Amino acid sequence: MLLLALALPAMALAQGPPASPPAAPAPPAKQPAAQEGQKDIYLDHADRIRVNNRTHDVEVTGAVALRHEDARFFADLIRFNTQTKLGTATGNLRFQDRETTITGSQVNIDFRERRAAFVGNVVMVTQKQPEAAAPGGKQPAAPPREKAGNHADEDRPLRSYREQKSTITCSRLEYSYRDKQAVASGGVKAVQRDRTAYGDKAVYSEQEDTLLITGNVRVENTKGETFRCDRVLISLGEDWLEAQGGVASHFLVKDEEEPKAPAGAIPSTPAKKPE
Repeated sequence: MLLLALALPAMALAQGPPASPPAAPAPPAKQPAAQEGQKDIYLDHADRIRVNNRTHDVEVTGAVALRHEDARFFADLIRFNTQTKLGTATGNLRFQDRETTITGSQVNIDFRERRAAFVGNVVMVTQKQPEAAAPGGKQPAAPPREKAGNHADEDRPLRSYREQKSTITCSRLEYSYRDKQAVASGGVKAVQRDRTAYGDKAVYSEQEDTLLITGNVRVENTKGETFRCDRVLISLGEDWLEAQGGVASHFLVKDEEEPKAPAGAIPSTPAKKPE
């Protein structure tokens, strides 16, 4: 594994006239590994690396696996500059953090801002991870069951829904791997289980677990129900949506069916009304 420092802190030593008698030297203060806002890049694998110390350019090729904080970039080719903290990646491109995976044709990376802009056939898949186990490998304690009106069984489908995959496809997507937010544009399509939404732009928030879609919005499900509106806010974890602006919708209402007579039974004759 190769450690590539994006920046090294500069240190200067000021000298004054010697004291008489000289004081005992103080223990050296521990210097931080990097200045505020400066992090390291870790290269976990590559077939080849080229470093230009004059221009501060780094080029890495061949099955590249690169880490920056909790973000991982995989590509055939990654270039970046250790001074500007800007880079690009292409070829079999994949990005991953804890709950998000993004693929595309190319990504432009701003390591200082922890921001990645993907272009070309972009696909983002998000999925909530199960709650982490407590120390010692024990599962988190379950909430106490209520004696009456217990909703534990009702919450199980909701927890399962939160862990469903959500897939967004578009032509361009900008993702902040510091704030865990994404802005998608260009033919946006979002799919989660039985629901599909279309629009011109979408904003995803991992913290809120929501997706806001705007511009020529259309939402449909596998039952055939549809929404059309100017904007829609969709909860990816709690299975609700709120549409605003020029809302038009189509709901399916199931008619109650009359009970069917047993096979071979003779239909009953309606009673005569008294004259």
